[in-house]
Amino acid sequence: VLWELDAETLDVCTVWYGRTLIRSSYQLHYELAQSLLNGEEVEVPELSQLKGSQRDQKMAELLQALETLTRVARHLRAQRDKGGALELEGVEVRAQLDEEKNITALVPKQPLEVHETVAECMIYANHWVARKIQESFPHQALLRHHPPPKQEFFNSLIDCAKARGFSIDT
Repeated sequence: VLWELDAETLDVCTVWYGRTLIRSSYQLHYELAQSLLNGEEVEVPELSQLKGSQRDQKMAELLQALETLTRVARHLRAQRDKGGALELEGVEVRAQLDEEKNITALVPKQPLEVHETVAECMIYANHWVARKIQESFPHQALLRHHPPPKQEFFNSLIDCAKARGFSIDT
């Protein structure tokens, strides 16, 4: 799904659905994209062979694209919040392991704004695809149903965390 947005209001002007082929110009990981947005001096691998003004121009274009996408995502998030969106706050953690693969610490991952930017775009795409499905098949519904998790699946996590002084309420 592709949208054409009004440059000022960010309202959707047109929507297109179809098959696409994505040809990425850059392979940015989250931390690199966030560093660019933060104004940090970082090396973008795809620009490393370019010199002088050509490199500066490509970097400026990339930064402008990231800033625009971030601005759009902030707007989408604000619209969802106004509409009563459910916020499921969660902290992603990374387990540090010793040589025997035992957990020695749980380290919270630092949330980055680019994570939210990507998430908002995915939510928006899903929203518009769901609208299209509802328009095309008004008397049918596609429901996503997850069975409740089984407590026994959590037992080893609880035991491992307890052995390291952590308490997890599942």
